[in-house]
Formats: sequence, structure tokens, C-alpha cells
Amino acid sequence: MVANDLEANGNEIERLLNKAVKDLYRQFEGGVVFANVNSQQFETVVFETLSQLATGTSFEGKVEIRGGQKFPDIVVKMPGENSYYGIEVKTTKKESGWKTTGNSVLESSRVDNVEVIYLFFGRMTKKAEFKWRQYEDCLYRVAVTHSPRYLIDMELARGQTIFDRMETDYNQVRTSENPIQPIVEYHRRHLKPGQDLWWVDSQDDDAETDLILRSWNSLTLNERNNLIGKGMVLFPEVFGPSSQTKYMRYGTWLFSRHGVVDASIRDRFTSGGTVTLSVRGKDYPGTPKAIGNLKKRLKLIIDSIPTIQTQDYVYYWGQRPGNNRFSKWIDKVIEVAKDTVPFDLRRMILEEEERLKLAHAKKR
Repeated sequence: MVANDLEANGNEIERLLNKAVKDLYRQFEGGVVFANVNSQQFETVVFETLSQLATGTSFEGKVEIRGGQKFPDIVVKMPGENSYYGIEVKTTKKESGWKTTGNSVLESSRVDNVEVIYLFFGRMTKKAEFKWRQYEDCLYRVAVTHSPRYLIDMELARGQTIFDRMETDYNQVRTSENPIQPIVEYHRRHLKPGQDLWWVDSQDDDAETDLILRSWNSLTLNERNNLIGKGMVLFPEVFGPSSQTKYMRYGTWLFSRHGVVDASIRDRFTSGGTVTLSVRGKDYPGTPKAIGNLKKRLKLIIDSIPTIQTQDYVYYWGQRPGNNRFSKWIDKVIEVAKDTVPFDLRRMILEEEERLKLAHAKKR
């Protein structure tokens, strides 16, 4: 369909929607008690009203109700085309405001060949009210129920949609290979320290969060080691000096990405305060326990490095990891811990890595 035809038919479908609003007010004034009408019933009322009003127009006999889990609820076939307008019906029982939860960002149940979608909103109260608006013009934010969903505000000012803020448009997002990803990237750019998203990326299997929250003590030993290993890699600041924010990013990641709550995070890394560490035959008392744990758990760290996705390195490290991720990790640990140890930390790590390789070779 060419743009001019779409605009011409758009004007006609919008005139039909205006007539539907007026007719619903007429029904209300005629005694219909919309306060007793539920959302499914209102969907049928809107369908029947549109069907009747389409008589004598180019949309006569072309209004269909899809209902169920389909998006949108009602479609209207465009004259002479194999394309449709869509009408999604929403209701509220609130006395004020025009906000509600919209449909999934993924739109996996979207009806084929729907070109433009309108939202038809009814307030099902003693004083019934009705509004319609183009769908994308009232999507102001994304929230999560069981999946990311748009939030609707029928009174949203122009230029204030989620797409305006993202500097993109609705159709570009919905037709992308992964509609959630640009929304994730936008929100991540605006996170404050200590914040993270607990919904991430539908293509990132490693980032799925169980709906059930678990305490650290309920995890198996393998689960604990897996999280500690990845945490030591992604958050090298746990090896740095004490601060109020030292474990903030790790704790947020633990909860938002894995659904795990740990009331004693500090103890996983520094319980005991300091240790005496032997490096190249010399003892170094007063070494931070975190560095002792680094040496003790180096195999776990090395094994964890290749299991972490590149996009997580980019996000949590703020840069791509390069070809030698282990070397890059050492650089980051030295950067945060250089003022807390009196010995060559890089040499200690590389020598411990070599010892682990020799021990592994002997077992083969």
C-alpha cells in the first residue's frame, strides 16, 4: 500500500473511531451501565459498534474480532488490500487517569499484515468515558510482568513516548530481530550505580532469572562456586580496598540476573580480614583475605572466564575483553588492588596459573 492510500484510509478509519466514541456515549446516556461491563464484554461492544457504523463505508463487512490471545483484538481490512488496521481494546475501573499495562514488547501474537494499530480505551465506571489513540503514541515506558510489556498513557504528551526517548520509532523496534535488545541498551545507558535490569535479553539464555527467589544458603556447592567464579571475573573491585560500594555491583548482579539473595556477601570474599601469603618463598603477613581467596580460587576463576558472554564483559567491564580474557582480567585486578599488596601481583597470579597447569598435566 502506498503512503497516500494509507493516509486516506487512515483518515477514514479515524472517522469511524470518532463515530464509535460518540455512539458509545449515546449508549451510556441511553441507559447502558458500563460499570457492569467487563473487559471481554467491552471488546464485543466495540466490535459490534464498529461493525454497525461501518455500514455504507469502505469498511462495511470488513470488521473482524480476533480476541483470545491475539494482538490486536479487532482488525479492519483495508479497502482493496491484504492489509489491516488493528484496534486493541483496553479498559480500566479507575475513576481517574488513563494508564494501563499494554502488550508484550515481543508482539509474538501480532496478527499478520496489520499495518497500523489504534488503542480504544474505555473507563468502566458510573461515569463512563471513552478515548482512542494510535497505539505507539501512548507507550511511555516498559515494565515487566512475566515479560517486558509496554505501559500505556492515553494522555501522554507528543514527543514523550519511549521511542522518542530512545530516538527511534515503534515500527523499527517491533520489526527488529530482537525487539527487547534496543530497550535493554537504552535503559542500561541510564542506570545509576548499583542498579541493573532483572529482565535482560530474550536471546541470552544465561541471563534467565528464575521467578523463585533463592537464598544463598539454599544453593548447591556447584551453584555457589559458579556464581563466585563469575563474580570474581566480572567484578574485579571485590579484590580492591574496602569501600561502601565494593560489593554493590556484584550483589545487584546476583539478585537481578540469578534471583539469589545473599545477606553475607562480604564473607564470600574477605571473611577473616587478612592472611599470611607466601609468594616466591617469602611470607607476606597482613595480605587482604580477598587476595588469598584469589590465589585459592584461581582455577575456578580461570574455568569461569570462557563461560561468560562477550556482551556481559562489555557491560560490566565497560570494554570488550579482547582475545586474551585472562590477561585482561589480571590487568583489572591489578588496577584495583595495586595499593593493597606489597608484592608483584601479576607474577603471583601467573605463577599460580603455571602451577595449576603442571598439576593438571601430572593427573593426565
